[in-house]
Amino acid sequence: MKRQQQTIKQQLDNELEQLTFTKQAVVIHHVQKQTWKQKCAAIWNKEIEVPLIPVTSVSLVVLLSVGIAFSGDSDSTPENTHSYETIKVGGNVYIKEDFEELVMQYED
Repeated sequence: MKRQQQTIKQQLDNELEQLTFTKQAVVIHHVQKQTWKQKCAAIWNKEIEVPLIPVTSVSLVVLLSVGIAFSGDSDSTPENTHSYETIKVGGNVYIKEDFEELVMQYED
């Protein structure tokens, strides 16, 4: 039986000697199971087409709405702001409180 198989194989090899298989790597790649790493690489290797005009318009609307929401009341003044009274002395403008402190310092 073994001898018969060997002769058949030899005859088949002689007949197919002129044929070559060029897509061997492709077939082996399809036959092998993909690993987890290869599946992740296949997912990340996708090409994505992003339409420019819709994306730009949506992002502009979102930025404007966020800007309007955070602008709030611009008429209200923060609690820490002071209205400083200014005075003009010798052609220079000073804040009244600072000028008075300075004058008191030199009077002593």
